Amino acid sequence: MKKRAAGAKISTRERILTCAMRLFQEKGVAEVRHVDIADALKIAHPLVLYHFPTMRSIYTESVTRILNDLRGVTTRALEPVAGNPKKLIAAYVKAPYDWAGKNPNFFSLFLFFYHLSACQKEFRHLQTGIRETGRQRILTILYEGVTKGDFKRPSADGLGLELLAFQIQALITGSVIQCFTESGCNPKLKAQETSRLILKWLT
Repeated sequence: MKKRAAGAKISTRERILTCAMRLFQEKGVAEVRHVDIADALKIAHPLVLYHFPTMRSIYTESVTRILNDLRGVTTRALEPVAGNPKKLIAAYVKAPYDWAGKNPNFFSLFLFFYHLSACQKEFRHLQTGIRETGRQRILTILYEGVTKGDFKRPSADGLGLELLAFQIQALITGSVIQCFTESGCNPKLKAQETSRLILKWLT
């Protein structure tokens, strides 16, 4: 997350959202209501309703913030290795492991909203947007790798790059969730293992 400049004023809306996300982590998303946020902040209940008329609006902004935070971490991880497709793949794989490890509370909320996207259109739309952005980023790396000769060109009867990007994204998402929801998983080793498997597909 970006750090706020010292002395910068925090808006009421920002305070409400930050408090809501903290309460989600402490009490569970289903247990938090507008009045709980108002009580925690010692502000009037209608003020929370003014900024966020429904709990769904708080959920939506929370998941948007979480996904944007992950996207920012990924972007920053790719910048130092720009132009090197193999290192870009490794950095892309490693980024969500690093993010989940450093932000366990955000990751726990991510899992809840991931669940919501399976049954609620609004959250599915948010997930679709972030996934399409991710697949496009992977696809760009794949095209660069094929162009430079670092990755093999798909055969006529084999997987197209678009489908390969989809499968790479699915593997990364699944392996990150598995690693952080099971005991005994070493994120660093799991990221390296996932990178090696993907590079084996590509070279």
